[in-house]
Amino acid sequence: MTVAAAMLVSLVLALAACGGGDENASEATVAAEGGGGGATVTAELGTADDEYALVLTPAEAPAGSVTFATTNGGALEHELIVIATDKGAANLGTDSGAADEAGVIDELELEPGASGDLTLDLATGPYAIICNIEDHYAQGMYADFTVK
Repeated sequence: MTVAAAMLVSLVLALAACGGGDENASEATVAAEGGGGGATVTAELGTADDEYALVLTPAEAPAGSVTFATTNGGALEHELIVIATDKGAANLGTDSGAADEAGVIDELELEPGASGDLTLDLATGPYAIICNIEDHYAQGMYADFTVK
């Protein structure tokens, strides 16, 4: 009975997340289907001091539901792409300067000054968080993220 109640609560929360609010956040929110987790990670994309900054706080979370509370503090459009990979974020570059997006789970695009949430159900393992808009990855917009 407890499992059924937990599933019902999860379904209600997932349906509530689909309505209204910021267009970017609602389009990019994926309801968590597994238990555990519930972590929130602050993701800063671009700052007044560094247009190509990508800072995650913290850089790890428990397996399960992880919400990336993302803010674009830069003057350019940025994106937050979550990739399941054991290569490491700095090792995804291609000859074109962009990152190889093999293993993409989801992404969130943000205009300058915008913010939004990306909630995912993540399994244990290594991930790369990147911005792959033209030249942004090559400028250092990437970070490693670990789910334990």
